[in-house]
Amino acid sequence: MRLFYCLELLPGVRESLYRVGEPLRRVEARVAWVRAENLHVTMRFLGEVEPEKLEQLRTVGAECAQRASPFELCFNQLGAFPNWGRPRVLWVGCRSPSEMVFRLQRDLEAALQARGFAPEDRFTPHLTLGRNKDDSTAALKRLAESAQKIKPFEYCTKISVLTLMESRLTSQGAIYMPVSHFAFRAA
Repeated sequence: MRLFYCLELLPGVRESLYRVGEPLRRVEARVAWVRAENLHVTMRFLGEVEPEKLEQLRTVGAECAQRASPFELCFNQLGAFPNWGRPRVLWVGCRSPSEMVFRLQRDLEAALQARGFAPEDRFTPHLTLGRNKDDSTAALKRLAESAQKIKPFEYCTKISVLTLMESRLTSQGAIYMPVSHFAFRAA
C-alpha cells in the first residue's frame, strides 16, 4: 500500500484554492496538475508500506491526533520548489502557519522513527497544485510571470482531523482513498 498522513480541507476551501491556480493552468507548459479533490497538506509521506504495518500506523495516527488541538491554517502564498527559476512543484502555502501544524508533524516524525521508519528531513505545510515537467526556458518564464500576476488571496480553514491516506497510481493520475481518520482532542 502507498500511504501518507495528511490534513484534508473542507470542500469549499479546497475549491477556492484550486481556483487560485487557474492562471497557472492556462500557461502552455508540461505540468501534471493536481485535481481539486486531491488537494491536501501532506504531513508525512510513507511510500510503499506492507499491509501488516497498517495497525501500527493507525496507532501512530490516533496517538498523535490525541496530543493535538484543533488549529487554523490560512493559505495566502503561492510558491514553487525549489524556486521560481526552476519550479518543479507549484504550491499554495501559508506565510505564517500555526505552530500546531509543526508540532503535529514533529510528533508524527518522532513516532514513526521510533517504529523504524526512515527520517524525513523537511516539512513545509503546502498544497501541491502541480508538478512541472517542462525544462524549456520559455515555459519556466511563462509560469513565473503568470504567478506574479495572481492577486493576493487568503483562505482559512480549521483543522481538527489527521487522515491516513492511500494513494493508488493510475493512468488518469493518483486516486486518494482515506484509510483512517483521527480526530484531535477537544480544544
